[in-house]
Amino acid sequence: MILRSWKSPSGRMWAVRGPWGERFALFCFATVLAGPVAPVPVAAQERRPLELEDYYRLKNVASPALSPDGSRVAYVVSWVVEEENRRHSEIWLADADGTGEPVRVTSPSFSASSPEWTPDGRLLAFSSRRPGPDGRTSGGTWFLRMDRPAGEAFQIEGLDGSPVFSPDGMWIAFTAAVRPPPAPPRTYASDFERRTVERFDGRDYDWMNYRFDRRGYLPDPRDPRATPPREIHVIPAAGGEARQLTDLGVNAGGLAWSADGRRLAFTADSHQRDEHSYERSDLWTVDLDGNVTRLTDDEYNYSSPAWSPDGGRIVVRGNEGLDVIIREGRDRGASSELFVFDAATGERTGNLTADWDLIPGGVSWAPDGRHVYFSASASGNSHLFRVPGGGGEVEQVTTGDRRLGSFSFSADYARVAYRATDPVRPGDIWVAGVG
Repeated sequence: MILRSWKSPSGRMWAVRGPWGERFALFCFATVLAGPVAPVPVAAQERRPLELEDYYRLKNVASPALSPDGSRVAYVVSWVVEEENRRHSEIWLADADGTGEPVRVTSPSFSASSPEWTPDGRLLAFSSRRPGPDGRTSGGTWFLRMDRPAGEAFQIEGLDGSPVFSPDGMWIAFTAAVRPPPAPPRTYASDFERRTVERFDGRDYDWMNYRFDRRGYLPDPRDPRATPPREIHVIPAAGGEARQLTDLGVNAGGLAWSADGRRLAFTADSHQRDEHSYERSDLWTVDLDGNVTRLTDDEYNYSSPAWSPDGGRIVVRGNEGLDVIIREGRDRGASSELFVFDAATGERTGNLTADWDLIPGGVSWAPDGRHVYFSASASGNSHLFRVPGGGGEVEQVTTGDRRLGSFSFSADYARVAYRATDPVRPGDIWVAGVG
């Protein structure tokens, strides 16, 4: 395949003709705060109404992952394989400044998605289902070496989940299902004995989830033997034996490493298997020795934690739980805010979005500690925002009538890659400087 690129007279914008035919990935090297830069087509295309068959010819780009040094961006290209009634996806790699030609880095024989760089930029992780060295097909996380000519993808033994790399690159955290010990044998009793011993008190329920294929009922998702909890594990990045850090009996999620690589913040709902409670995830931490600390228990629902660079604070998205809304008889849901907690005591020290009306998402804390970055949507558009880590006015970083998402920063937050689309253009991958 021959790839062609076009360079603007100023040298500040590149348009690259990639593997998606007439689609173009645009790389903008203007400062984000300067505002949007309008895409420039490589060649004038004759316009016509969109037809249904065009759907099968369109190729989508998504999931940009900017390398830690900001020099390269990996992204996913996917399309429909009509004759096989399935989608296929591959991971491609391009220079962040538009020089050179994009190259495919995963095998075209197997779908691949979710690219993610290791902190040192030497490896690229991705998800795929493909045959392993033993010939058996295996899903999960695979790795490619990026510091030398591309070779075969490989797996790290013991890694059984989506990887979350520690900042120093020494550890990989992940969640994996942990099955509880077998239940004791059931004791059978007569109907009279059972009704006498186990009287219905009006508060216990049997939760049955109907299977839509009409073949029966699924196992109770609140039963840990049917749906084992996903606990936090860590494994050395160089390979070795995985260690289980948590034993909460419920699902842990939203894993985030502290800057020193010694602790993980996460969210978990201790009432997950309580049939009398609505969803209400709290904020927790765990260190590499398995010491778990619960920071919140206040009827709020928390998600997406991120550490301050000094490790003293954690910013997390939170909103009041549904049980609070129902109990107080409110006529609307609760708004989401960005709360800051003391990482040692669990004291709530601030609300960064108290005077801001939109719903924040995708939270991250810049390494210099000055700003917390997050995404939000309004009036049909989605953009990047930031707020001072110590509190202050929320600032909109990107502008324009378009939807931006999948933000991926370089290690120093000097550059950001993202996917952008608008009502008349399919999604493209952009790279820009952060002012």
